[in-house]
Amino acid sequence: MKRTMSRREFLQQTALGTGLAVAVTMTPFGSRILSAEEATAGEFSPGIWFTIMPDESMTVYVAKSEVGQGVATSLPMLIADELDARWENIAVVFAPAADAFRDPVWGTQATGGSTSIRHLFEPLRKAGAAARQMLVAAAAEKWGVPPDDCTVSEGIVRHKRTLKACSFGQLVHAGLVLGRRPDLAELG
Repeated sequence: MKRTMSRREFLQQTALGTGLAVAVTMTPFGSRILSAEEATAGEFSPGIWFTIMPDESMTVYVAKSEVGQGVATSLPMLIADELDARWENIAVVFAPAADAFRDPVWGTQATGGSTSIRHLFEPLRKAGAAARQMLVAAAAEKWGVPPDDCTVSEGIVRHKRTLKACSFGQLVHAGLVLGRRPDLAELG
């Protein structure tokens, strides 16, 4: 009997049987060879503004044009600051033209009037804080501790008492944050 196998199944079985790396990915930091397990791991996208990958890299989408006012730095910094993420792990990509990336005040995808920070400060701050909350909740659940007993520093969640630690990428790789939703009422 002939059995068909998907490409993903083939790669996983080949890697498991031989221990070979089976995929190459391009990150903002160069290319990287992944195992079959890593190649099938997902990304954490808590909203439209950024994603966190299992390899610790983050992509932040900037929905404003860079016209010399520093939005390619200042807007991603809002997210990085709320997450307490490592800046060197962040790559910036200019967002495509899409309704999701409209300016929340003007209702259009436009840049002007020195309004980028004024208009996006709150949404980006809340997006970073919500993702941080989800990452902490995932680590706390994994360790069986209250989220309030955990801290975040430079992209690593730590339990204060036991000093257990888990990076953002490890939480994403393990699939612990997928499907989580933030409690936006707590964010103010």
